[in-house]
Amino acid sequence: MTNVTSQGLMQATLALAGLALHVMLPRALPIDEYGAYQTVLSMVTIAAVFSGLRVNLLTTQKVAQDPASGGQVVGAALRLVGMLAVPTSLLLISYAATVDGRPSVVKIALAACVALVFYTSFSVLQGAVQGLRKMQHQLPAVLTWKLGELGSVAIALMLGANALGVHWIRAGWTLIAVLILWRSVSRLIELRAPWNAPHTEAVRLGKECIPFGIDGLFASAYLAADVLVLAYFHGDVAVAVYGVAAVPVANLVIVGFVVNRVLHPVMAAQQGNPDGVGGLLGLGVRLHLVVSLPIAVGGMLVAEPLLVFVFGEPFAASARPFMLMLPLLPFRYINHALGLTLTALGLQPLRAKAIGLVAATNLALNFLLVPTWGVMGAAATTLFSELFLVLLYGLAVRPRVRGVNFGGTLLRASISLIPLVWVVGWMSGQHVLLRVLCGAAAYLVMALGTGALDRSDVRNLRRA
Repeated sequence: MTNVTSQGLMQATLALAGLALHVMLPRALPIDEYGAYQTVLSMVTIAAVFSGLRVNLLTTQKVAQDPASGGQVVGAALRLVGMLAVPTSLLLISYAATVDGRPSVVKIALAACVALVFYTSFSVLQGAVQGLRKMQHQLPAVLTWKLGELGSVAIALMLGANALGVHWIRAGWTLIAVLILWRSVSRLIELRAPWNAPHTEAVRLGKECIPFGIDGLFASAYLAADVLVLAYFHGDVAVAVYGVAAVPVANLVIVGFVVNRVLHPVMAAQQGNPDGVGGLLGLGVRLHLVVSLPIAVGGMLVAEPLLVFVFGEPFAASARPFMLMLPLLPFRYINHALGLTLTALGLQPLRAKAIGLVAATNLALNFLLVPTWGVMGAAATTLFSELFLVLLYGLAVRPRVRGVNFGGTLLRASISLIPLVWVVGWMSGQHVLLRVLCGAAAYLVMALGTGALDRSDVRNLRRA
């Protein structure tokens, strides 16, 4: 099984399981409780940075450059996660207790802290597998984790479980995934247990992770600020409406993550070669455009009937923010590719500065727009921030790489959207899923005909 196939299966499992979970929760929980659940997840998004300083990215880079040292790197990284667990948990629980104050939210935050430590440990082991370019070895852990979690949550919700119970179930299955992946990675390299890793190595690794952590803090603040500001000014119901619009958009970046995760270790190995890195970036951007453009355009055409079908009639109001956020998909795909390119080039501090400026802008706009405009203000802020980020990343990457060609693909992909728009509009009286499938088929045929979907790009990705 190739790396791209393995990564694709893994990301598909994560995205589909995450989407299924967020379909079940708003249908099973009261709307305000689902809003509280989303608020805690946003708190966790920020706390996740402090739980590991994004050491998984540094793990991937170090293992890709020196596989023989992989066991020592993983041991030190896991020890670092353990060292950061207590202060991270105190930070998250303190925020929940002081800013929100509800005992139910504090209890959910406690369960989320436990799950977060397990998740960060899992990401370290994933980083090692990706650095070794043996991505098929993570599939058993991911499949067991997500299928078990999904089934357990579904049963628990049918039995009347609340958001707190869902968080504890997710924590348990994340721990199981860590144990399975540890066993898989130990067959590839000789792992050092975290308690055997020297304290000094963990501290040194933590210092190296500081640029990654700063970048992650800015990125998480950028991604979570909208929900937290919305919760403060408009409450749980507004968060629930916004969450139903934002969660599908977040899960639709699956293909972008597949491509970028496959290319990142290859880029890291090409450090110092502007042509090599530029060629890989161009490959990623072309594939991102071909996939993200039809999702964005098609989603805007069927937004309300699609969300009502998936989440239920109470969330019809989510259609407007969903339509406003969908155009950010192509930019989010490309931003992730540009950001990983800067990381692969050893320019993590520059990446952190860019995301920091965007995070500050995003936070200011949220406080400016959300109090008056609510969910639409939050959606508009997110879209503007993504556009701003692609501008900054593009200016940073452009002078440092060569051979990034995607203009022809953009033109051909745009032309290929014409039959999609016509078919979806012509079938306006049909079931929304039928419209989606027929529109996708029309686009695929046209993309193959125009050459927007270049088979050589797909072959090059499979060889990466």
